[in-house]
Amino acid sequence: MAFSVRPWREGDDLALLELWNDAENAQAAVDRALLQGDSDSPFARGVVALDDGVPAAAGSLAASRMHPERVWIHVETAPAVRGQGLASQIADRLRDELADAADRGLVPSASMKARYAVEPGPIARDVAVQAGDAELSAALNPAAARLAARLGLEPVQESRSVVVRPGAVPVPDFQDHAAGSRHVTDLATGSVELTLAVKAFYEAAHAEWDPAEATPGGIAQMLLSPQSGAHGALVVRSGPPLPEDAPAGAKAGKIRAFAVSYASAQNPEDAENSGADADAADVLIGWDPELSEDEQVRAVADLLGLMVAERPIRVEADRSMTPLLRVLAALEADGTAVTTHETRILATPAARDSAAKGGAE
Repeated sequence: MAFSVRPWREGDDLALLELWNDAENAQAAVDRALLQGDSDSPFARGVVALDDGVPAAAGSLAASRMHPERVWIHVETAPAVRGQGLASQIADRLRDELADAADRGLVPSASMKARYAVEPGPIARDVAVQAGDAELSAALNPAAARLAARLGLEPVQESRSVVVRPGAVPVPDFQDHAAGSRHVTDLATGSVELTLAVKAFYEAAHAEWDPAEATPGGIAQMLLSPQSGAHGALVVRSGPPLPEDAPAGAKAGKIRAFAVSYASAQNPEDAENSGADADAADVLIGWDPELSEDEQVRAVADLLGLMVAERPIRVEADRSMTPLLRVLAALEADGTAVTTHETRILATPAARDSAAKGGAE
């Protein structure tokens, strides 16, 4: 069967959905948002494969302003045309487009990254994998794994979505000075102080596998703006709270950790996997990267105790976020936390990685 490939056009998404039906998993549903038409700023390319003039498959490239070293690639085909090499044909077309874009200076390099869902494993395994003591879990879509391998992409990260049940962590006693002097306060999501704390955490969490070029404005827009869904934040600070008669300009203690909550719709997949926890609020939890790991774990536990006092929450945890994973692994062992889905991220070497390797040789 012969297929023709052309650039993405408006309306292709609706035509494709008629053949694709529902996404196979939560990550696949998110990645469909990458499909789009061509753009040079930000860089994006989209193509559609036609079967007798009917859209049957598509692929896209999408650059991220926050992570410029690699470009996302996503390819999806209708079930009826799988196994005929169509995904590879689209991927090769996109790889040529990316190489051309790199030559023209539209992107820093022709390096790519992709992701697909994997069979969720124990949270404790992620900590063990970091230490080299465990193996990766199987891909839920073997075809996606084969295509990634064909493109030369290798695993660089795994991320999981975890629902934490109400009351899973005791509400912290901030008068317990044996645990260190600290206190909690509300903070507006538009706060410059919060923005800088989130920026420091975000850059540290991505430094080893997908370096971020994050400006305060970019962090604010992506994670703290009304458009992102952010609607409240709690922070744990060092030291005692400021007295009511504190002079104007007095500064509270340094932020040890933060929790930003987001407005979110109910997720049917989470309902299926975690029963009544489908109404869990999405929460971003981060910490001061300059603290020791044990101090970070304490700050994470403090925030979780506050956030799950009355309702469940859902957190995203990358394998690079060891303090959060340590707390979640203990909760999973107690039956108060459950992973709803897990994603593997793969990448080709970024430009600076290749240069470093060349210099080493």
